[in-house]
Amino acid sequence: MAKTRYPLSLLRSPAGFTLIELLVSGVIVSGMVFLAFFSMRLFLNEWEHRRLGDIRELAAYRGETLVRHALEGIWEYYVTDPLAERDGAFYPYFKGGSQGFAFVTASPIFHGGDTAAAEYLLLPGEEGAAGGGRLVYREAALTSDYLRYHDHAPAYDRLLEAATGIRTVRIRYFGLLEAKWDDQNETIREIRQWTDDFDGRERHAMPELIEIVTTAEQGEETVRTIRIKAGNTHKGGLLYRE
Repeated sequence: MAKTRYPLSLLRSPAGFTLIELLVSGVIVSGMVFLAFFSMRLFLNEWEHRRLGDIRELAAYRGETLVRHALEGIWEYYVTDPLAERDGAFYPYFKGGSQGFAFVTASPIFHGGDTAAAEYLLLPGEEGAAGGGRLVYREAALTSDYLRYHDHAPAYDRLLEAATGIRTVRIRYFGLLEAKWDDQNETIREIRQWTDDFDGRERHAMPELIEIVTTAEQGEETVRTIRIKAGNTHKGGLLYRE
């Protein structure tokens, strides 16, 4: 009886992976895991960066909206001083310069339901922060302070950043410059124009428009115009007190 012959490959016992094959496979799997982890990390970092950017943009927009609302609510609030008080003279409280202005607002951000003293100005950037100044809005309740024009500032206890990374700011005011009597027409002729400062005590008036021009560190220029609503008059202002 003839013997059945089998292929030599079938007679060999099955063998496992060699050490080299295991090492190569391990390196490939490790590389894939590392790439997957690295890709996930990049994705999470990018997502977190965009999320923080969105939060900062939302906070900046909210802050700018609140500040603009407070500026548009500038109130013609009357105050006096020791000399004028004897004559019953009052002046609208507004002190404006090229870098900022102080006023009273009927739309306060922090002291809702009442008028508040406020200031809008450019301050240096915080120590350690990347260059540029910051436009800030500062506010103080009127219930605990008196307003006056000289050698005194309200106790501002709340602050909100309106913008950061500001290189320059230029503020101008449009309003009554002087009033002259016109003999020919027997009327008072009012002269209005843009100026770099506006003092309510000297002019016995409030500005009608405020133009705020800011230049960012990157060179972008932004122009904002605030219109002071006519008729925002409050005759019962706080008196000067020593």
